[in-house]
Amino acid sequence: AGVGRTGCFIVIDAMLERVKQEKTIDVYGHVTLMRSQRNYMVQTEEQYVFIYDALLEAVSCGNTEVPARNLYAYIQRLSQTEPPEHISGMEQEFK
Repeated sequence: AGVGRTGCFIVIDAMLERVKQEKTIDVYGHVTLMRSQRNYMVQTEEQYVFIYDALLEAVSCGNTEVPARNLYAYIQRLSQTEPPEHISGMEQEFK
């Protein structure tokens, strides 16, 4: 009941911390360690793929956090189109 999803969250969190500290990722090793302590952590291949996808996005995109007090101005800036392509920042950011 949610063990696989919880396992995904734990692995992603642990690997993001590991990237900060050691600049490496070891999904297989961490999943194996967790499974030695509790069965069924990360239950499906789809969950395993999701872990890698989430880590790739986090490493590729970096911190995309926006302080709440700046959110309105940030959205306004993303809504503006830029010549010559006339693509908004929102379109470019979420392609």
